[in-house]
Formats: sequence, C-alpha cells, structure tokens
Amino acid sequence: MRTHNDGYWRVVKKYYNLVGFIFVDNSGKILIGVNSVEGMFGSYIESPDNTANIWSDDYTSQNRINNLKMYNDTLYLAKYGGVAVSGDEGKNWDELSNFTNTDVTDFAINKNTGSFFISTISKGILKSGDKGKTWKQTGFKNRPFYSLSSSNNEYICALSGKLFITKDDGNSWNELQIGEPATLILSFTFTSKDYLVAGTENDGIFVSENYGNIWENKGLKNYKIYSLRVDSDNYIYAGTESHGILKSKNPL
Repeated sequence: MRTHNDGYWRVVKKYYNLVGFIFVDNSGKILIGVNSVEGMFGSYIESPDNTANIWSDDYTSQNRINNLKMYNDTLYLAKYGGVAVSGDEGKNWDELSNFTNTDVTDFAINKNTGSFFISTISKGILKSGDKGKTWKQTGFKNRPFYSLSSSNNEYICALSGKLFITKDDGNSWNELQIGEPATLILSFTFTSKDYLVAGTENDGIFVSENYGNIWENKGLKNYKIYSLRVDSDNYIYAGTESHGILKSKNPL
C-alpha cells in the first residue's frame, strides 16, 4: 500500500466546526453542511486556482441536514424526518418521503435498476422500488448507518463504521476491509471512474480502483474525515473536524 504525504492536499475553506457533507455540482458550485444543524452553505469558485470564493447561506432548515445528492439534475436532501427533493437547483423543495422521528442520513439510487435507498440511524437501510412511495428493509435493522453511495453500475455501498457493498440491489451485503481491522471509516464516495474513496478517523484517506480489493493511502493521517466528494475532474474534497475543507492538488 503506497502512502502520500499531506503535500497532496491544500485548504479550500477553514472551518472549526465539523463539515458534515460536501456536494460539488457540474458547474463547480460547492454546497456544504457545517456541523449539520447550521444549514447549508454555497460557494461559487470564480478562478482556476480557487483563490476567489464567495460563500453564502443557501438553505437552512429546522431539521438536521445530513447529506445532499444529485441524480439526473434532481437534488435529494437527506435530513432528520425524511428526504426532500428539488428539481430547480434548490429554489423549492418537496418532501419525497416522511419518516417521523427518523434520522435519514443519506440517499442513493441504483443507476441500473432505479431502486431508491436510504440509510438511517434507527432502521438500518431501506429500499424503495416505486420512487419513494413505499419502503422495505434490506438488512441491518438495528445497526446505525451514516452514508450511502452508488457506482456507475449496480453497486451500492453503505457506511456504519465499516464499509459494506451490495452487488445485487440490496439483497445481500459484504464488508470491505480497509486498513487495519480497527480502522474506523467515517465517510466514503464513488468517483466518476468508479473508484472508491474512504475517509477515516486518524488513518487518512484511502482509494480503491477495484471496488475494495486493494487500497492506496492518500495521506491526511491524524485528520477526522467526516465527508468526501469528488468533482467532475476527479479532484477529492475532504470535510474534516476542526480543519475545514481540503482539496487534493492532483486529480485521481
């Protein structure tokens, strides 16, 4: 396993609170959730070297915001109490599904089957085959899950301190081994190349080009990486606790 030092990274935005999620759209706009309960903030990158940034409050909610995803130009917001949907770049939101007293931590769509998946703190992972009208359990009923992500094929990964992958639309799940057995995984995402990127508590960022069979360490050891996103040019953004947002100096 090769290791990169922290010269691979640079600071994009300094925050002393926990950066709970990062979202980068195709235009280069960054949306982040700071400490989850503080709302969602936006940045438009105005220069090629990212030196000119304008940050503004884009969306606030009385409910905790956990994650934001885009599928086919539609935004899906995972939050305490359900999933909100916007088809106009976040100007207006509708409730996709209402889960009273349930912390919905993330959302993903199987790009082949069209199945919707949500991860929750109290109900494990749920799946919908009718675009969110009804939901059923896919396993891990009593285990809290914090993140979901879908690959370009039918693979879905789910995070609960360890990383799990399904290759059959949620019918079965297998654990992926990253680093040492005691390594705690805090975040992950797929890239456009279908690489897996995983952030840990103090063990750095790991990248796999083969769905978790072999991992390469990309540095940031002793950082708590609570959120990850990879942009359309395959640069990695890492949201941390106390160190703000960092971006890789080179693409994957």
